[in-house]
Amino acid sequence: MEAPASMDDVSFQERVKRLVEINKVIEKLDPAIRGQAFALLESYVVTGKVTAGKPGGGGGDQQGKPPDMTDHDADLEAFVGTLDAEEDTPAKNVRALAAFMYKRYGKVAFTTDEMNALAKQAGLTVPDRVDMTMKGAKVKGKKLFQQDGKSFSPTVHGEAFFKEKYKVSKGKLPKPSADAAAKA
Repeated sequence: MEAPASMDDVSFQERVKRLVEINKVIEKLDPAIRGQAFALLESYVVTGKVTAGKPGGGGGDQQGKPPDMTDHDADLEAFVGTLDAEEDTPAKNVRALAAFMYKRYGKVAFTTDEMNALAKQAGLTVPDRVDMTMKGAKVKGKKLFQQDGKSFSPTVHGEAFFKEKYKVSKGKLPKPSADAAAKA
């Protein structure tokens, strides 16, 4: 008797199936718009649902309306799905989660409590002292975060690192207030 497929194998097969579905549609389109069409359907590959948004993750739909804030969970799941499992260390998870925050909200300040909650939601392990990890986070001798009281925000070098390492662009969504986040 054959062993059941692991969850990774099942996820992989589902994504391949969705890619084939998308390809059947996109190959019928004018080559000039195929890239944009795929970008519109990219979330479907990972989550199985199409989320509103401009190609390239710019936020907002074609009518200029803000994107649905409930897509946070799907966006987080899709982002975590792109992370390299071989590089999965608690400190690198903090950087990745900060990149996710940057991708959604741009250069906004966030607290260690927000990072811990996001890590829990994403199922990622982070150090007990996220603040110390962010204080010491450097790439090529340049700090990735600046501290203002109990909050941290990416430095210019941090933004460049996020764009290069995680292939994200600066988000434009308004960051939900702490009260709204607690109700969600």
